[in-house]
Amino acid sequence: MNVILAGVDEEHLTSALSDARFDEPGAEVSFGTMLWEEPPTFPRDVPIYFYAVTRGNSESIPAATWRGRFTRYRRREQFASLDELDATRPQTTLDRRDHADPDQAEPDWAGYLMVIELERLDTWVPLPKFLVSGKPFKGVVVRRPMVADYGEVTRDG
Repeated sequence: MNVILAGVDEEHLTSALSDARFDEPGAEVSFGTMLWEEPPTFPRDVPIYFYAVTRGNSESIPAATWRGRFTRYRRREQFASLDELDATRPQTTLDRRDHADPDQAEPDWAGYLMVIELERLDTWVPLPKFLVSGKPFKGVVVRRPMVADYGEVTRDG
């Protein structure tokens, strides 16, 4: 099954999950990406699995610990206003917009992964369970959103 695999700061995932704005059915939360446009291979309305990035943590957990449903990609310019964009952003991203420390400031993203039904996984999915180009993902971190297949590795794979 095709899925999207992406890395997002843990604090933003937690913020979005605790925000009542995103409790309504179909309410989209946006997570920034430096992808300038939606890759033509990106499926829509598919599960999205998140590798949670922890700021300042030197040890990574090579697993997807969050899941949602990817609805679409939106370039920054596709939002009618900054207010429209802000309505989809986790509060922690808004709080970091004008952070005094440039290393802590929220970047100006090229676009946004739009997600519904965000949840923390009780059972984490090890990154090698995701197949990229038919092979188990070998990285220990997810640096960019990508299309993957989620399934068991076969003896031949």
